[in-house]
Amino acid sequence: MSSELQAVLEIAAIGSTLLFAALAGLIGLMYLLTAPQPRRGTILTQPLGSEDEAERARRARAIAIAVAAAQAEVDRPAGSGGSTEWRHLHRARRMDQPSRRAAPRPRQ
Repeated sequence: MSSELQAVLEIAAIGSTLLFAALAGLIGLMYLLTAPQPRRGTILTQPLGSEDEAERARRARAIAIAVAAAQAEVDRPAGSGGSTEWRHLHRARRMDQPSRRAAPRPRQ
């Protein structure tokens, strides 16, 4: 094997190694950025105090309000569609109107 070919193979090996190391580093960085973070100090692992009880009650109220709002959104009657029905009516009325075409331009 000639010395030129050996130099080319060494350069290719070093370049390939650097390329794969950079790709592995990029994949590792993407994994670290998108991995879920561990939760620290959850309420279940700490003893409950008066402040924790107040926090738990506040969260329970917030959850109850969110569930009630979601349920009200699902249970809304079909006739109370709001702005979407007005939008459909407006669109239908515009479709019923005759369209005007522009007069063709005279050629010069």
